[in-house]
Amino acid sequence: MIYNLIMLRVIHLIDHNGLGGAQRLVAGIHKHYPNQRIIPLRMKMPSLFPYNIAQAQSFWQRTLLSNLAVLWEIRSILRQEKVDILHCHLQASWMAGLLLRRICPRKRVALLFHEHNPYASHSPIYRMLVRQAAQAGKIIAVSAHIRDQLIASGAAAQQIYLLPNFIDPQDLAESASGPAQRFVGSRENRILGFSGRLVRQKGWMYGLRVIEHFKSYPLELWIAGNGKDINKARHWVRRHGLTEQVRFWGFVKDM
Repeated sequence: MIYNLIMLRVIHLIDHNGLGGAQRLVAGIHKHYPNQRIIPLRMKMPSLFPYNIAQAQSFWQRTLLSNLAVLWEIRSILRQEKVDILHCHLQASWMAGLLLRRICPRKRVALLFHEHNPYASHSPIYRMLVRQAAQAGKIIAVSAHIRDQLIASGAAAQQIYLLPNFIDPQDLAESASGPAQRFVGSRENRILGFSGRLVRQKGWMYGLRVIEHFKSYPLELWIAGNGKDINKARHWVRRHGLTEQVRFWGFVKDM
C-alpha cells in the first residue's frame, strides 16, 4: 500500500534540535514535507529546525528526557491531532517512543525507528532496545552495515527498511551559482571535502591518509567541523608536512 505523505500526520521525535547528521536529515524531510512536525526532546543551539517557537516553547525549556512532563505533552499531541506516525530518531527518542506507546492508548499511531548511528551497538541495553523497537514498529537503517548490526542485535530482517541518507540535488544546484562556486572555481587545486564532527567514528583520518598518499598531486583537503579530535588531526597534519594542503575551517553554518 502506498501512502500519501502529504496527507499523513507525522511527528518526528528527535533527541535534540542542534547540529548533527540525523538533525540535518530531519531538516531535509521538513523542507519537502513542511506539514510534518518536529519535536526535540532537549534544546541545543544553533538549531537546524525552522519551526514556530511559540508552539514549541514548552519543549525548548526542558533539557532532560527524565522529565515526564514532556512525554505527557507529546501524548496529548498524539491524541488531539490524531497523529498517524511517530518517527523516532536516535536512541533517546526510541526510548521515548516506546514509553509513549505504553501511556498512549491510541494503537493506530504507528512507530517508526530511524537508526542513524548505532554507536552503542556493543551494549546489552542497546540490543534490548533494538528488539523492543522491532516488536513495536518498523526500523529504518541508513546503510547495509547498520542493517546487519540491527539484525545481529535481535531485530527481524523483515522489520527493517534499508534507506540511505539522501542529498537534495537542488541544494547543490543553488550553491553552484553562488560565491562558494566562484571561489572554488578560481583555484587550480582539486579539493577533497570532509564535513562533520572530528571524532573517530566519522573517519576524518581517512581523508588525511588520502592527502598523504597523493601529496605530490595538486590536491587539498578542506575540513569543516569541530570535535574532540581537532588537536589530534592538526598534529597529524604538521607531523606529515601537509599544512599547505589541509585547511581547517571550523564549524561552517552554510555548507
